[in-house]
Amino acid sequence: MRNLFTYRLSIILLVIMLPVLFSCEKDVPLSSFDFEYAPEYKIEGDFFPANLGKSVVRVDHTFTIEDSMSLDNVHVKDAVVELRKQDGTVLSVLSWQDTAAAYPYFNYEEGEQYNPTTPPESLATHLDTMYYGAYKLDRVGFSLANNQTYELRVVIDGERFSTSFSPYPAVDFTNFIPDSLTDCPCETGLGTHDLIHKTMASDTARLRWEEDKDAYFYTVYVSEQDPETDLGPDVFTFPGPVYNLGRLPGTYDIIIGTMNETFYRHFYLSDFPPNHEARNFFTGNALGYAGTVNERYVRIHVVPAAGM
Repeated sequence: MRNLFTYRLSIILLVIMLPVLFSCEKDVPLSSFDFEYAPEYKIEGDFFPANLGKSVVRVDHTFTIEDSMSLDNVHVKDAVVELRKQDGTVLSVLSWQDTAAAYPYFNYEEGEQYNPTTPPESLATHLDTMYYGAYKLDRVGFSLANNQTYELRVVIDGERFSTSFSPYPAVDFTNFIPDSLTDCPCETGLGTHDLIHKTMASDTARLRWEEDKDAYFYTVYVSEQDPETDLGPDVFTFPGPVYNLGRLPGTYDIIIGTMNETFYRHFYLSDFPPNHEARNFFTGNALGYAGTVNERYVRIHVVPAAGM
């Protein structure tokens, strides 16, 4: 797939560059083209039924690539954002927070490059965190039931936008008896989530769940508890229904999430451009979606296999 992508990209670049290489005409700026552009809003709602405090809603202005709008001006920070039940009952208002969520990334000094032979403990020194602003739930004293319908409603300068979504059930592991269950605080503040503890031998360490023909992709985050070797979570998606740890003895935190339809369609359908109607679910002059990733949190203590 990577070779095919490289090949296609080379052809596209060749087609783009031919007029530049073989003509004396100067470049024409995009502003010379006559087209009408109507600014819109982009609204993205990520909800986590098993860990509601992790949920965020992003509300932004859209703009053309010629605009010099700063990120501070892109964000809409004074919207009225509400999560409602299907009958209109307000479950929670959402308020803007400058550091609503974060993601890890490798931060290198100018001139530095990633070296695959660098020891893990050295790579870890380059791991940094990027925070971003969004709307967060004011309260989490409720639950989002599986396959029930909820509404995300956003009002900006008196104009209302709304969409509905239904959480898809979280996975249920088969042939699995937890050692214990603890209640853990949400890493972003408000709310808690259940953490399942389980000890497994390295040769049989795997998580299984029932095949579901209606299920969408699963997200998997794996991070190691040893701070010297943890480089941030391994993140990937796959259709399931089994995950083999394939790990050396140690303690690993694993989050397996099940995406609902709108989340899957917005992020993983490569056949449609970002503004295609199959990806945009809001009423009114707004792009975006509201979807869920229903997660299971598991801490696996991997021990050496018998006889090792």
